Amino acid sequence: MPISNTHLRVPRGFGAILEGLTREILRDQPKDIPKYAAEYFETLLKQREGKAS
Repeated sequence: MPISNTHLRVPRGFGAILEGLTREILRDQPKDIPKYAAEYFETLLKQREGKAS
């Protein structure tokens, strides 16, 4: 596998989103982290679209 000098940039706000998810995972200690993450991001998306329940 060739080594490249490509510099990848993290999209603005991505770190904050992952930090929020990490905080909630540590707080809630879910057994199924991928499912929990999917639900977390679905909730964020609904809030962003103004459809929060």
